[in-house]
Amino acid sequence: MKSRTILILLILLPLTGVAETLRYRGDYTLGHEVNTFCPEINSQCYWIHPGTHDAVKAHFTTLYESNTSKPYEPVCLVLQGRIDRESSRSGFAADYDGYIHVRRIFGICSESDVITQGDLQHHRWILTMMDGRKVQRTPDDLPWLEVGEAMHVSGFTGCNQMHGKASLRGNLLVVPNLATSRKACPAGVSSLETMLVKHLTRSPQISLDAARNLILDDGHSVSRWQLNDWKK
Repeated sequence: MKSRTILILLILLPLTGVAETLRYRGDYTLGHEVNTFCPEINSQCYWIHPGTHDAVKAHFTTLYESNTSKPYEPVCLVLQGRIDRESSRSGFAADYDGYIHVRRIFGICSESDVITQGDLQHHRWILTMMDGRKVQRTPDDLPWLEVGEAMHVSGFTGCNQMHGKASLRGNLLVVPNLATSRKACPAGVSSLETMLVKHLTRSPQISLDAARNLILDDGHSVSRWQLNDWKK
């Protein structure tokens, strides 16, 4: 009976709405009746959980007072936390979409090089450079990479489709199980595909330039991907 109970709990856990602890970039606002964070990844805003550690609260206050000039002016921060839409809320917090449990504040957006899931999700890039050499392909044959909801990765090697599930470990892009379709490719295209798959599964260091172009460095190869979002 005990093992059956454990099995039932394991089945039910994904349905409880418990979110992951992730990194977010967004606007923080502090005031008499406002203590909220609005991640840029969605249109919702969350009240800072009242149980937030005192040191984190003090960091919020310091950053806010140092980077604003008038009351209720939002300041862009990068932080690590867990969104909680399930817990009951009262007072001013009840007017928002939930709590956010903040574990760490990395700093204001303009001074932080931390990559967040929101920097990647719902964006698409095309490969333009590999190890300093321009990738010579027609527009339809250029490799591309897209990060969707929950960090699901899809893409094109120049010959085959690829897909997998990514995560961020520090500023490393981790894609442990990248799968590809099995279409036979010409020799030159096949060699680039092999290099790309190895490159993406080596947990490359990830960075974004000012135009949000993507640079991946796995210690063996460096790739540059130009932002190329789908037109709406």
